[in-house]
Amino acid sequence: MCTMPGSPLSVRRSWPGREGTFIAWSADGSRFASAIRSTITVSGADPGDDESRIDTAGPVLSLAFRGDRLLAAPYQIGIADSAVLTTVTAALDVGLPAEARGSYALRAAAWSPDGVLAVLAGTYQPPRGIPARAGRPGPAARVVLSTDDATLLWEGTTVGELVVGAGASWVVFADTAVRVVPRSDPGSPPREWATPDAAVRALAFDSTESRLAVGSADGTVRICSSPDGGIAATWQAQPADVYALAWAGDRLITGGGDGTVRLWDADGGALGATDPREFQPIVALAVHPDGSVVRASVGGPRAELLEIDLPDR
Repeated sequence: MCTMPGSPLSVRRSWPGREGTFIAWSADGSRFASAIRSTITVSGADPGDDESRIDTAGPVLSLAFRGDRLLAAPYQIGIADSAVLTTVTAALDVGLPAEARGSYALRAAAWSPDGVLAVLAGTYQPPRGIPARAGRPGPAARVVLSTDDATLLWEGTTVGELVVGAGASWVVFADTAVRVVPRSDPGSPPREWATPDAAVRALAFDSTESRLAVGSADGTVRICSSPDGGIAATWQAQPADVYALAWAGDRLITGGGDGTVRLWDADGGALGATDPREFQPIVALAVHPDGSVVRASVGGPRAELLEIDLPDR
């Protein structure tokens, strides 16, 4: 059973109508970005302040700042001129025969923090048209690592949607199993770190990558410790889906399908929560670099951006 933590978290400000499937702060906290579908909005620290819009050729599947670039997977975009500097979508075709290229639809993608590599996940899409070409046998899903070259990490049948992430030391992808590959040996077989009882919705490494938080559709959070992947803690964080995770130092923030943002210690001790927002899921979280506030993106028909005070340690 999931109980509401006793200490309230205060919503400092809100921006009704502000949509963002992905949100991010710049490293110095002077800029903020949000992305929904193929549109990115970049502003000063406050939404609406010196705001600009960037349109991409396809959906943005993750978002982070890297110096003068936006790591908007599968793209890297120059902030100053909105130019697409890199796109890695084609890496999903690595190892496929010519007639099968383009047959996997990109479903999830993320850049590593240094912008050197991206991890892409795609699912097979049968040919369309009248008459449609015959489909091809083969794996229903694939996960690929894109650097100067592309490396196939995994192929198989998924249970639910794939979620991916990339860090300084690890590449991670999950459906109902969490698998990791070390960046130092991308050709090695994936290691399984955890097998939750429900589909994985969110993944987040802490700043040292010594812990990986895994949020699932049943509301549970697991903390995997690297490099062995042992389960350090498991608890019921939300009454239903954990859609978003973010670390604030050694504390973990969760965003759930019930519209609450909750703060925990790394062992699952409850530290605080916002009031629920019925039928308004929290779909993204971004912690300010100084750790004083977190912004939460509310999805659904009444989209909203919230700024929430984080208590001192």
